[in-house]
Amino acid sequence: MSSPQEQHIATYREEAGELLAELETSLLELEDNPQDNDLINRVFRAMHTIKGSGAMFGFDDIARFTMRWKRSLTRSETARCRLPAVCSI
Repeated sequence: MSSPQEQHIATYREEAGELLAELETSLLELEDNPQDNDLINRVFRAMHTIKGSGAMFGFDDIARFTMRWKRSLTRSETARCRLPAVCSI
């Protein structure tokens, strides 16, 4: 039997996989609709959850990477840039 910590990590991995699938779908949809606020919010929510939960379980590299990516997207949205331009950097 696995420990509670191992069970929590397994749950995080499962949820992160679902969030990554949601993130991928939303990013692909944003290619055609870069100004869609609902899609942008879905991307940010998925990244925020991946980052926060990852940090909680000690996945610091995942948390740092996601935080940096989220910051880049925030800057692009603030500058009203198209998302594909940010992804090609």
